Amino acid sequence: MLQWTKYDRATTERDMAIASAAGFNFCRVFLNFHVWEAEQEVFLSKLTHFVATAHAHGVSVMPIPFDLCWFGCRNETVSAKSAGKCWYPSPQFSLADDKSWWSSHGEKYVDALVGALPAGTPGLALWDVVNEPESGGASGLPGEKGTRWLFVQHFVKYFQSKTKSECNVRVPYPAVLTRSVAIESPDYNGRGRGR
Repeated sequence: MLQWTKYDRATTERDMAIASAAGFNFCRVFLNFHVWEAEQEVFLSKLTHFVATAHAHGVSVMPIPFDLCWFGCRNETVSAKSAGKCWYPSPQFSLADDKSWWSSHGEKYVDALVGALPAGTPGLALWDVVNEPESGGASGLPGEKGTRWLFVQHFVKYFQSKTKSECNVRVPYPAVLTRSVAIESPDYNGRGRGR
């Protein structure tokens, strides 16, 4: 979360130059709903700068909008100001387990992300829609036990609807289906600069 609240353009430009010089051509980056909610346009400006800078250095980006992983503390009052030595979920679990939040807030977040980085954006390789949905403990939704599959299914379908089938759903870890669900950009060729 701090990478977005304390985002620095010069540091990003320096780090991408170092990554490129070291031979890296791919970057997986965690986004954060709570930071977007607090500073929507500023957050999107930071995100588009990150992707454009990565692309300028030959690095393709896989943004991760939702992350249900947590480490260190379980603070259910997550906000852009949360600053503990924790890995905070995005969104906090009570929101991921609230279907009304999905349409009132979650879909607006996805709309903003896809609007800022539509399919074909130079440097956008694919969307990793939900990271580690099994890490947050049991779902709080009625009738769902264990992993938050309803959340995952909803947002994978929503991303697909917003990218108008220009993208393909990929499950990068077929042996462990709960690890990651991603939507690939049609321009990605694995070399960092698109076609």
